[in-house]
Amino acid sequence: MRKLLLLFVMVSFVFALNAQSSQRPLAPAALDYNQVYEIPAATNIPFNKAFGDPIWGEDFGGGALPTGWTVADGNQMNFNWYWSNDPRPGITGTYSTNNDTFRATTADNGYMMISGDIYNAGGGAVTMDAEVKTQMLNLDTTSSVMIEWQQYFRYCCNSNDAQLWFGISTDGVNWMNFDARQNVAVNIPSANPATVQINLTPYLAGQDSVWLRWYKGGASHYFWAIDDIKMYAAPLYELELMETYISKVTSDGSLTGYYSKMPLSQIMPVYFGADLINNGDLDQTNVNFNARVYDSADNLIYDEVADTVGLTLVFDSIAELEVANYFETTTIDTYRVEFEAVSDATDELPENNFGGEASWEVTDNTVFARDISWTGYYYPGQYVGGGDGDFAGTNYVLANQSSVQSISVYVDYRSTEGGVMFPQVYFDDGTDVIVKISGDEHTVAKKDLGTWVTMPLIPIAQDDEVLTPNTLYIAGIEFYYETVGADLFLGRDNNPTHLFNLATTISLDGSWYYADIVPLVRLNLTDAILPPQFTSARLDTAPKNLVYTYTATATDPQSLPLSFTVEDYNDGALVSYVDNGDGSVTLTLADTPENLGYEIGDSFRVRIFADNGTTINEQYFYITVVDDFNISVDETPLADVQVYPNPARDILFVNHAPQAQIYVYNILGEVVRNIQRADASERISVADLAPGTYIVRIQTDNDAVIKKVNITR
Repeated sequence: MRKLLLLFVMVSFVFALNAQSSQRPLAPAALDYNQVYEIPAATNIPFNKAFGDPIWGEDFGGGALPTGWTVADGNQMNFNWYWSNDPRPGITGTYSTNNDTFRATTADNGYMMISGDIYNAGGGAVTMDAEVKTQMLNLDTTSSVMIEWQQYFRYCCNSNDAQLWFGISTDGVNWMNFDARQNVAVNIPSANPATVQINLTPYLAGQDSVWLRWYKGGASHYFWAIDDIKMYAAPLYELELMETYISKVTSDGSLTGYYSKMPLSQIMPVYFGADLINNGDLDQTNVNFNARVYDSADNLIYDEVADTVGLTLVFDSIAELEVANYFETTTIDTYRVEFEAVSDATDELPENNFGGEASWEVTDNTVFARDISWTGYYYPGQYVGGGDGDFAGTNYVLANQSSVQSISVYVDYRSTEGGVMFPQVYFDDGTDVIVKISGDEHTVAKKDLGTWVTMPLIPIAQDDEVLTPNTLYIAGIEFYYETVGADLFLGRDNNPTHLFNLATTISLDGSWYYADIVPLVRLNLTDAILPPQFTSARLDTAPKNLVYTYTATATDPQSLPLSFTVEDYNDGALVSYVDNGDGSVTLTLADTPENLGYEIGDSFRVRIFADNGTTINEQYFYITVVDDFNISVDETPLADVQVYPNPARDILFVNHAPQAQIYVYNILGEVVRNIQRADASERISVADLAPGTYIVRIQTDNDAVIKKVNITR
């Protein structure tokens, strides 16, 4: 199929170390219990029970590991599966404190889980080798078997090595394993719950000794929770939509992959494809899929089927299909596509006939983007040999000639100050990958963390900035972090909508690859309206006994007015905010962290959005609760700040803090004075304040200091 071909021949392109294969091996004639299959092939075996008739099940409502079940740890470190009824799986783990509530049907009465975080606390990284296994099951009266369970998981750290396996055995020793990850990429959460259904009729029907197991290996952190296991008579008709594909199509018929933002000036037709599998016992006839596109008003504007007629699928066979007619538009709007697998039969499990839903924007702004959502961090050091001078980028192809202005990259919040980014745009001339245009190096400052940073590109020779149609351009950065001792990470997007071989490029030691993650890099063409830029450095800590207050500031490259919103990841109940109308926003915690139930070492998340009416930037960060007033701050133009007299009676002076924000807190953590832009010598009246101890916090864009003062009468 065209979707699996590289867009352009890059002779040095090979599959990246971390990339995922979409190929599904077929089962051999004799079962190999040491090999992993997604859905093994099998012969058609008739059965005589009606679909859905129950055979066996387990909802873990007994308060412990079920009778006859066993757990084992191949590392012999007691890293075992365990019974839990915590609302959020692995909540006590190092990296899983922000997990969602497990939404399995009977999660409230308990479930089984494995928590790599608990076993790898404190920075360790022992890979799991752990299983939970059922008692022996007798299926000698069954003639068809379908297994189903609900799960929620996240895994680390390499998609090639990680093993989240469901296994079956007829002797309790040798296992045939199925990959239970359902194409979920590394380091992002699965659906919650995700339902797994596998037709096991060819392997287990009629067997008098059967064991099932769930095994985690080759992965260290995060968690895997399972619940509500059901075994029942398999369906006659079960067509499943496995994978879906979205790509733009150039004028020469090449595919370019998915774009989340597409300038109207660069509009291209859209291709849709899908893989379908027959997971029912009987043949499926007239198999096809529908791709339906809706506009922002939810009007159906496109409804097409694949270019196939009269296709028949036998059990476990796969159809790779693509649309007969591409979707095209010349209207600025947001579009959404949904896929449906169809056939002549009435499907007995229709819920998995749908999937692959995705949306994209056609805009009058000349910004190209592939990113759907930020899912984590990305840098060359994730790969063998990755280091200073390596390059990571996102691929773009134009429909019409234009000029490039700049690139915008999302700097992950876990980066530290001092890393150096060198912006570049490469192009593929058919035989080599060549630099097209570059920009000046950018040293990462604290204000850049968790935001989009725009870096201009500077033409040296004539037409350096001119980009031509149907040419592969790679927009990205060279990384320099090892020699300066700083962490430097871009944001990444590994949503399954992407065709990674068309969307990504990474260069390690001069060799070119593609990977299974898209770095968050946008290509800004001539006259693009660029995102606002934050000018305030974040305060990443909140003393437990003070009400956290923070003012973010931003400027707009086009001098457009800005509006702000704040998201606090706690249903909006944690933080209130005021848009000051002057390019700044002030947010305030609802109470002291201690009164809100946070302990020292806990953290909460805040995201501030600055909007110029066309593009949006964000400032994203974790705020860690610390003891008393020991907040972490930068070093320090505020080192010479003076707060006096101490004790004070009627007037308090703050010197050497021009343009700083000054907050005075009482012992309850309430803000009793708030100066937004202090004079070089600021005079603060405290005559009406009750005698006692007060905290003065002085904050600039890059620094903050804390002073304790007493007021007497």
